[in-house]
Amino acid sequence: MLLNSLSKVATLRTILSPIYFNALAHLKTKSLPPFLLLLATAIFLLYGCGEKGSGSKPVYVSCIFQKEAAIQAHINLKAANESVFSKKIREAYPEQEKQIDELVPQVQDFLKVTGLQMEDFAELALMFGSLDFALSEKGGSSFPQGIPFALAIKVTKEVALETVLKFLEEEGGEDVDLVEIRKSQSEFENAAILTVPIPDEKDQSMLIAHKSHDGATYVLLGDETTIKGALSSGRPGKPSEGSGIQARLLPEKIGWLAVELPDGLLDKGKKGLEKNPMLKGVTGLLGNIKALGLSGNITDTFPMQIRLAFTDEESAEQGAAALNGILGLFRLGALQNPESIPPFFNNLTVAADKVDLVVEVEFSLADVEYAEKMSEE
Repeated sequence: MLLNSLSKVATLRTILSPIYFNALAHLKTKSLPPFLLLLATAIFLLYGCGEKGSGSKPVYVSCIFQKEAAIQAHINLKAANESVFSKKIREAYPEQEKQIDELVPQVQDFLKVTGLQMEDFAELALMFGSLDFALSEKGGSSFPQGIPFALAIKVTKEVALETVLKFLEEEGGEDVDLVEIRKSQSEFENAAILTVPIPDEKDQSMLIAHKSHDGATYVLLGDETTIKGALSSGRPGKPSEGSGIQARLLPEKIGWLAVELPDGLLDKGKKGLEKNPMLKGVTGLLGNIKALGLSGNITDTFPMQIRLAFTDEESAEQGAAALNGILGLFRLGALQNPESIPPFFNNLTVAADKVDLVVEVEFSLADVEYAEKMSEE
């Protein structure tokens, strides 16, 4: 509910999407729908499989983290859902569930068939080993080979295997060979393991592992080395040190994302941005950005922090000055038409902190109300 409400705030999408999608620019669009369907359903098709493992090693979503990973993220979904801010949104907009049903019926169908609800998702972690493939001019495979990757989810409810297989058969069609997936089932560290081919990728596959421990169910998806290493560790994993940006994010946070950028990745975006005179002062600094960090906390409001780590302090200061100049122009426009500016804009700040450019903003229920009003108009 919280994520769907905030997704209507266009500025959030503007801030978060460019770097993420630039890194994935070489992925084939045609392969995404079947892959996402397989990803969503395969995550749960192992429920009910394998032993319940009361004496087995513990497992954590963070166990997928690796020392030199390029992308890592973690979010405490349970804490976010139970926050005061999330409850305020549900109370203020009880019709949101109906709107979600109409917008994404397949997702709702999946939840109904499996018996899951959004609040059953407790925790999520993501890891992707490298972004070097995005530097290639050839593009190549839509899913790069040999790069460690993993997704880990903690869920508080179990779902019968046959229930999910039925949904997969109805929605997946010929894209998923359930017979072969069943044949691949094995066990490792008291977890059920399946080998699943990656759609549209010849001779590429991933592992999906299911394990129940201390009343919770953990599902891990990724390459074989990463998944089996995570199951073998029996202890929480530590985020990649990299540039150290993850450690500089908000000390109190429900969710965070850290991205280590290879040299030259953002240079590809210069040409298009340089044509905009407002962004001219920013584009020259793109090549000096080496990491991106994003963190948020949810209490009775939603504070968020974005950090861009530069190669040097001077670049961070120049970037902050350029962005503050752009914000100044927007604030002048707000004087003429204050109703056109969302409430969060009044507390948005940009500053340099050593090698980091730091953007901080705090969203409130007034921002959700503003987004709702704009969507109706």
